[in-house]
Amino acid sequence: MLSREEPNRKLWEGSGLPDSSNARFSRRTYVCSSDIVHGTRGLCLVARQNILAAGPNMPPKQLDPTCALLVVIDLQDKIMPHIHRWEQVVKRACLFIRAAKIIGIPVLWSEQYRKGLGKTVGAIADAIGDAAVPMEKMAFGCLCDDAINEAAIGSGCRQLIVCGIESHVCVLQTVMKALEDDWEVFLLVDAMSSRNQSDHEIGVKRMIQAGAVPTTVEMLIMESLMMAGGERFKAILPMLKNDDGH
Repeated sequence: MLSREEPNRKLWEGSGLPDSSNARFSRRTYVCSSDIVHGTRGLCLVARQNILAAGPNMPPKQLDPTCALLVVIDLQDKIMPHIHRWEQVVKRACLFIRAAKIIGIPVLWSEQYRKGLGKTVGAIADAIGDAAVPMEKMAFGCLCDDAINEAAIGSGCRQLIVCGIESHVCVLQTVMKALEDDWEVFLLVDAMSSRNQSDHEIGVKRMIQAGAVPTTVEMLIMESLMMAGGERFKAILPMLKNDDGH
């Protein structure tokens, strides 16, 4: 095991990889700095063959809808009018929620401090229907709330699909904790936002740099379906054409 003082240059000798001072690896495995190797759960020694096998930008696997969980984060009525392009966010989120129900992807639904931020906007609540019940939290990150984290773990899933607000606060902190806990995370970038566009953009970039996979509502729906034809595709196709989840 490497101490904080021991250099890790020897890990790179003959590896053919870039200088470790500029190398960034998936948090699911490790992060290399100029002189130490950090694992997400403490310092660890990474064998050179594992570095070579993983590659410098190890993405999660393709979405597997049989083990994915959709997390709908804090799309609440008192804050939504202040969110950048909020109508589009609601519309895209509704589309994915309705498609997820047809595909069979379970839904986890959070609300942040309901007294202050209100209830989930009606369109989102209607789209979710009886697929889930809202879980109130005070922690910004969903998985930092014990009840929500237990519900996520209890789903038996290993992949998270994330949408909601705000990208740089509750969404970001949910994603960072999920990555730390070894979830594979997919971002519905067109179904999330912040009050300020710059906060949204930087939040998304930071999540991607941490290991989350950027995607869009239509992209991930098609990835879940994998082929044209069949009852699910026929049910979802009109929703995609209308672009509104109906």
